[in-house]
Amino acid sequence: MKNSREHKGTFQKKYLIIQLIALAVLYGVIAILVESAEWFQRWWGKISFATVVYQLTTPLKGTETSLIVSYCQGVIPLAITRLVLVLGFWYVFVRIFSVLDLEVHVRLWKKHFTVKMGKSFLRCGQGLFLLLLTLLSVYEIRHEVEALGIDDYIEEVRESSTIHEDYYVIPTESIMKFPDKKRNLIFIYMESIENTYASVEDGGGKPINYIPELTQLANEHVSISNKDKIGGTYPNERSGWTIAALLGATAGVPYKIPGNELWGEASAGQYTEFLPGLTTLGDILEKQGYQNYFLCGSEGEFAGRDLYFQKHGNYKILDYNYAVQNNYIPEDYFVFWGYEDHKMYDIAKRELTKIAQNEEPFNFTMLTVDTHMPAGYLCEVCENQYPEQYENVVACASRQAGAFVEWIKKQDWYENTTVILLGDHNSMVNNFWDDIGDFQRRTYNCFINLPETVDVSNVKKRDVCTLDIFPTTLAAIGVEIDGDRLGLGTNAFSQRSTLVEEMGETEFDMQLSRYSKYYNEQFIQGLRLY
Repeated sequence: MKNSREHKGTFQKKYLIIQLIALAVLYGVIAILVESAEWFQRWWGKISFATVVYQLTTPLKGTETSLIVSYCQGVIPLAITRLVLVLGFWYVFVRIFSVLDLEVHVRLWKKHFTVKMGKSFLRCGQGLFLLLLTLLSVYEIRHEVEALGIDDYIEEVRESSTIHEDYYVIPTESIMKFPDKKRNLIFIYMESIENTYASVEDGGGKPINYIPELTQLANEHVSISNKDKIGGTYPNERSGWTIAALLGATAGVPYKIPGNELWGEASAGQYTEFLPGLTTLGDILEKQGYQNYFLCGSEGEFAGRDLYFQKHGNYKILDYNYAVQNNYIPEDYFVFWGYEDHKMYDIAKRELTKIAQNEEPFNFTMLTVDTHMPAGYLCEVCENQYPEQYENVVACASRQAGAFVEWIKKQDWYENTTVILLGDHNSMVNNFWDDIGDFQRRTYNCFINLPETVDVSNVKKRDVCTLDIFPTTLAAIGVEIDGDRLGLGTNAFSQRSTLVEEMGETEFDMQLSRYSKYYNEQFIQGLRLY
């Protein structure tokens, strides 16, 4: 009899352990998913789920490590806490009620009933516990699905759009006329720089103007705006992160590359192309005899930036590794994403001085990084004039950009050079916008030293998006475009309405986010493994 009870007790313990393991696996996955969704919202705020998908599918190589640390610190402890509480409650519940053998006597209308609370009560309690846990989990997951816009995203990608068939203009040589003397181009993409950083008085959304130098440049030169004062360009759907913004501004199409197909991490091999059916700014300028360059203070390999620029325009990649190889920085030097912007500007001056000696026109593209989330990087040349680090980082970025533009203006080759500054996308620092109310955030832009042939009378009160920068850039170096459209973009210096102005932001974004047969067949088709 004793052996029988011992065997029964051992079986019950093993069964309880199996229950705990199964519950741990199932609820552990749920806890991580829910906490990950909460973390994304804390860090990025209201962003499109396409951006979330991109962040999840991008390889970690070249990523600034504090973002990974933040994720681990913000998700894992909370998920473990959730799991421990659930498992602890389950264990206590089962252990207590598995040994209880209670009887409850109930009297109803002179009749007596006896309710025994033994194994049946335990099974009923377990079922009720699992039911409540399931309902709570379903509610939490549904809440996060709605908060992140996953349901909208799924609906969008299931629907089809013919926006490319209807509006995409293939950038052929026959519809573009370059000036006899080709102009140089310096394009400075500024990480997370938007008009919101300016003061309300100057047209921004803040009580303080954190970007006085950039504001002055916009006022003294040409800045496309959605209003009379400093404004900016609309970051359309699928252009809300850096590589997507680079693609949109240089090719006039949204970023719609599915999953990890680009990155060469599939078991079948490695991809060798980046949207091979696409004609970009780099392709056009290379055919016109330009030498193309891409300078950044991080590894060019991150997010496929080097592949994109090399395959479309044969850009020379001047990234973090290039800086190490050419002794611009020590071999073991690495901060934030690679090296600071002030070092990048110094490298740019040295490289441009050499490049300008060549006979060929040049396209020198740069990408800053110090203003990247989560709080930017406060380097040694920055000042501590504001309470928060990010405030000081943004102000420092403005000073450095202003000083670099002043240096450019003093060079002999400046007369024949157009300079463009553009915020790549709106900032993802989520806790910096509590004081702006319903201010309409836009990315910063400024066009400097345009040729006299460019008409700038129609650059205010315009709804211009990232895709429009593609033909606008060519117009800024004196190229005449028949019809004033390339890709899905419109030359913002022309009198022609942009697609955003014609459709409205909501409809335009919806069309961009939907599945496009044209995009897949014309641009992605031809991606191959070897």
